[in-house]
Amino acid sequence: MSNPDVDLDAIAYGLHATFPDLGDVAPCRVIGWGFGSVVVETVEGIVFRLPRVPRVHENFERQQALLTAIAPRLPAAVPLPRWLTGPCESFEHGAIGYVGLPGRVMTEESFYASDRAELARSIAGFVAALHAIPREDVPMLLVRTPERRMQLETSVRDYVLPVLHERFSNDEYALAEAWWARYLGDPEIMSYEAKMTHGDIWWANFLVDETGAQITGVLDWDEAAVADPARDFGGLGYLGEDFMASVLDAYADVVGHDEPALRHRTGLLFQVREFYGVRYAHAFPTMREMDDALAKVRRVIGAAPAS
Repeated sequence: MSNPDVDLDAIAYGLHATFPDLGDVAPCRVIGWGFGSVVVETVEGIVFRLPRVPRVHENFERQQALLTAIAPRLPAAVPLPRWLTGPCESFEHGAIGYVGLPGRVMTEESFYASDRAELARSIAGFVAALHAIPREDVPMLLVRTPERRMQLETSVRDYVLPVLHERFSNDEYALAEAWWARYLGDPEIMSYEAKMTHGDIWWANFLVDETGAQITGVLDWDEAAVADPARDFGGLGYLGEDFMASVLDAYADVVGHDEPALRHRTGLLFQVREFYGVRYAHAFPTMREMDDALAKVRRVIGAAPAS
């Protein structure tokens, strides 16, 4: 994923103009970025997510209500948004800000230097606490029933396959079509009880302590929904399938039972994330993510060796 090209002086000026109660703003620094946003921190430790694409701001108020409701029930901190704006003169796609949380953003380096068994237990404890929140206590969230999930996944297939057809060889495209046929035809995709989920659990959305083995905060709640609990494990595949399995083992210990179907869906969700990446890269070409997204799909379908 390419680094964001941002003007920190302009961002500092815009934050001061939009939120005059912030106090000192400059100098700002970039502390993270993703497909959808750049994250900056002011000199006084206020963190702002600045969307890079349209419509992200539409759920800012929902996030504020959600995070306020669930924060006391979780074993790690979550952002409590205080500063919100939709599209305005300074920020084309809006902004959301909160007082910085304890810890540091997990990196691949901190992951490999940590006690990974302890880290797996910490992640599992957080996810189990999240999944235990009754769905009636989060009425602001969308509910993705298995039927709604199938509609969504089918729409992703219908969007992505023509994009791949233009860019893949005939053999590669045939592999992609076959992958989707197996995925949508898998009966276990529909076999879940919807729970409160974060939806984008992966290393870049974790804050950790100085040891790197304890989760102190969890960021980026844009994708939160009442949905398949497996979506909170699939992104951990970026830290290796063995680690993903360790988190699932620890989760089974916390909740008191193992679910082979959960493990199966988790593996599939790790793969389907890469097709979502193609959809995003095509929808927002200025992000220049398409080559990376295509390479990841090739690995999923077996058209290229794993790196």
